[in-house]
Amino acid sequence: MARRHLVPVHRGQRWRVLTAEEEAAATAEIVELAAGRADVLAHVAGVLLGAGEGELDEPRKRQAAELLINAGADGELIPR
Repeated sequence: MARRHLVPVHRGQRWRVLTAEEEAAATAEIVELAAGRADVLAHVAGVLLGAGEGELDEPRKRQAAELLINAGADGELIPR
């Protein structure tokens, strides 16, 4: 599920706000996949935030970054 929310949207899929259940499931999956690598989560969150800034897909990238932050990304390591 997390991959579905982090991979660029193609094939006619549209971005939408996740339900609480979807967000919880995606966050749990990211926690499992990250295996304690808060540094990697922070790096990817920073890339998503920077790459999406001012772009049409900014809300989708911000949402993906928020999932990573909720999954334990080290906030002090997120490049701004």
